Amino acid sequence: MQATNKLIQAIFKLQTEVTRLKADVDRLGSPTDTAEHRQKIAAANARIKASAKHISEHMKQQSVDKQSLQMQKILSNFQVRWGSLRHQQRSSNALRLSHVGAISWPRWHCDISQSRARGLS
Repeated sequence: MQATNKLIQAIFKLQTEVTRLKADVDRLGSPTDTAEHRQKIAAANARIKASAKHISEHMKQQSVDKQSLQMQKILSNFQVRWGSLRHQQRSSNALRLSHVGAISWPRWHCDISQSRARGLS
C-alpha cells in the first residue's frame, strides 16, 4: 500500500511539473523569453523525462510482482490438485489390483493358454 501511495505522489508531482512546463513553454517568444528561461525549460524537461521513466519502471515492477504472486497462487493450486489427482489414481490402482484375483479370464483366453501348453499353436 505504501508503494502505491508513493507512486500516486510521484504521478501528482509529475503532473504539476508538466503544468509548470506548459506555462513556461507558452511564454517562449514573449519578452520574458531569455536564455535563463530556456535553460529552466530544458532542466524541467529533463526532470519530467526522468520522473516519467522512474514511474514507468515502478509500475512495471508492481505489475511483475502482482503477476508473480498470481503465478505462485496458480502453481500452488495446481500442486494441490495434482496431488489430489495422484492420490485418487493410486487409490484407484490399489483398488483395481486388489480385485485382480477376483477377475475371471474369458473362456477363449483359457482355451488359448491350454492349447499352447499342449503345443497346438
